Amino acid sequence: AYDFSLYKIPQRDEVNRIRDAYEAEILLVSACRLTKFKRPDVSVQTAKRLLGYGLNVKLLLLGRGEMEDSIRKLIDDLNLQHNVFLLGYVENALDYMQAADFFLHPSKLESSCVVVKEAGFLKRPVVVSEGVGDFDDYLVPGTNAFLVDSDRYDEEAALMIRDFHSNKEKLRTMGEALHKSVVRFFDVDEVIGKYDELNRT
Repeated sequence: AYDFSLYKIPQRDEVNRIRDAYEAEILLVSACRLTKFKRPDVSVQTAKRLLGYGLNVKLLLLGRGEMEDSIRKLIDDLNLQHNVFLLGYVENALDYMQAADFFLHPSKLESSCVVVKEAGFLKRPVVVSEGVGDFDDYLVPGTNAFLVDSDRYDEEAALMIRDFHSNKEKLRTMGEALHKSVVRFFDVDEVIGKYDELNRT
């Protein structure tokens, strides 16, 4: 259960600053530990594929971890210095999520992922690996999220983003549907009664 009322609401001025600083047709954000199971390199490869489709794309990677040096090398090797930005730890991650057109999460290892729920609470379109953690419990493909084959994440995610990025109404309704699902399944006011029932049994 989450008490979303305790979350600091994204600040419009800061969100606009981020959008201006990383001006792009499609702004992607990923927030995770930079580890092999979270697969931040796959987010980089997704951005590369989108650029190959002729789209103006920027990717902001939030987080730190043992893959930081290898991710920097990958960015250099793919000549993505002007498109992929490794920002490390930030205290206002929700502002970055709010600024995103899509939130990428190619992780193969989750239990109950917090950042995807946070992105959903902010009504951002999310692209995740199917069959990971509890995603299949509350994410419905094409209705409130984009779910892709984890082994083909960069390929399938890039195709979906290419095909849907200009359909703002579809993305808006998906974001709203995800927000409703996140609140329904995880907001403390919605689920506290179920915990009370467990305590009584």
